[in-house]
Amino acid sequence: MTTRMWEFEAIDTLFFRDGTPHNAGEGGGLGIKSIFPPYIFTLQGAVRTGLAIGQGWAPNGDIPFPEELGDGDYLGEISFEGPYLKHGKDHLFPVPLNLLHKDLDKFSRVVPQGKSYDTDMGRVRLPVLTETLRGAKTMDDFMIKEDILYNFLNGQKLTLNEKDFIEKSELWGKEERTGIGIEKSTRTSKQGMLYFTSHIRPKPELSIVVKVKGINEKWHQKVSSVLPLGGEGRMATVKIADDKNIIPPMPELKDEAGKITFTVTLITPGCILPSEKAQNTAKDMEDLIKKGYPSIPGNCVSACRGKLKQVGGFDIEKREPRPLIPIIPAGSMWFYEGDTKDIDTLKNLHGKVSNPLGFNQIIIGNWGFNYESRYNRTVK
Repeated sequence: MTTRMWEFEAIDTLFFRDGTPHNAGEGGGLGIKSIFPPYIFTLQGAVRTGLAIGQGWAPNGDIPFPEELGDGDYLGEISFEGPYLKHGKDHLFPVPLNLLHKDLDKFSRVVPQGKSYDTDMGRVRLPVLTETLRGAKTMDDFMIKEDILYNFLNGQKLTLNEKDFIEKSELWGKEERTGIGIEKSTRTSKQGMLYFTSHIRPKPELSIVVKVKGINEKWHQKVSSVLPLGGEGRMATVKIADDKNIIPPMPELKDEAGKITFTVTLITPGCILPSEKAQNTAKDMEDLIKKGYPSIPGNCVSACRGKLKQVGGFDIEKREPRPLIPIIPAGSMWFYEGDTKDIDTLKNLHGKVSNPLGFNQIIIGNWGFNYESRYNRTVK
């Protein structure tokens, strides 16, 4: 089985609903917001539906949904990586959350202090700026290019400028829409069925890329070039191409007397998929937030994590929304200390995902330039 890259490009606008209720009488008067970039829940549904239609399946037809593509709760033989954004020929990634800026003119990164402090989470080594930057802001409103991301992961001294980033407002815009339910028999509006949505209009040359694995090459060849994507009857063109590596390589980690420091950064959202017991899922998510991923060798000493999101999806088989689950935003980062002998393990983990939906894809990097001299840290 081969890996293929699916590239979705909006025909008009797109709508990927957030966790706000979308039933009559719910959600207040502010309307339903759209998430962008979308989560894999929506995109995997579009991919599996496109593949199934290519094999003769139809939503209300006699041909069953292909076993290879699973069902509402099981993926079958298919798996995914992504999603990623592509602008022209450049693949874009979320900016690591430990990078801050002031007016896109001055930049600084945060790293853990050598000293621990008592907090509500216990004793923690809080992150601080390597260079003083009054009025510093996070870079939530920007995306970063692959080569610039590599330089940042390499821990080089920051020589950044505004051309190294693309503001999200230059990649897509928001459009407010108003709709109303129609009674088919009388062709009049339904009482209480006025609703408001916020659509996304991607700018030219912006596309969404997903890697699709585990499916016979001939199935990809039968996929329509236009597929439904997201809600509100939105459509997108699809181009399917050969796989290629778009992840920046892992930089060399600095060896200090057999010890290393490194970062683990999410380039796709982080997620603990629900288990049979809700309390187990909550405990696993809490451990992930505080301690990082258990597969990572070394000791997690600090983190820069974004605010948790609540994300669901739509169950096509049951025709109902899926339960909301917590998501750690891409760009979140954990700081580790470890041993030089762990470098080969880290190389194998760089760019890998931990589940078939493509969540938890991580990249490895350095803490940052000149951090040791600033904090007089001694590795023990």
